[in-house]
Amino acid sequence: MNGQSASGQLLHGMTLLALVIHIAGGAIGLVSGTIAVFARKGGYVHRKAGTVFVVSMLIMALFAIFLGFAIPDQITNVFIGTFAMYLVATAWMTVRRKAGTSSTSRMSPDSPPRKTDNAKRVRHAHRSQPPLPPPNPAAPMEAHAALPSS
Repeated sequence: MNGQSASGQLLHGMTLLALVIHIAGGAIGLVSGTIAVFARKGGYVHRKAGTVFVVSMLIMALFAIFLGFAIPDQITNVFIGTFAMYLVATAWMTVRRKAGTSSTSRMSPDSPPRKTDNAKRVRHAHRSQPPLPPPNPAAPMEAHAALPSS
């Protein structure tokens, strides 16, 4: 048994399999990401390649986290894998969000209006109001004359 116990060999085999899956996920991510970059944005190939990219990168990051714990002196890879998983997942959620919505748009109807709602109202309020009269060139002088003298 080469000096290793059965559990040690099993752990070594699992770590080797995890490394192969990690490398395969990264390689598939590189290829599918390249295809997505060069495909027509929003087209069938772009969407499918993007989906393959996200899944493969999540697999790669998940196994990076495992390997960070399984291999001595690789704890940094736990943080890198977690960060990669976060970036890929949030990018996917951003892409999948419907146009004109935000992450808070799923709030209940009883929720108070958001700042973005008020900003839209203010931005579009000018459409329903009459135009302002042209400026009076004498107005600044009249306003200045009305100030109390010191």
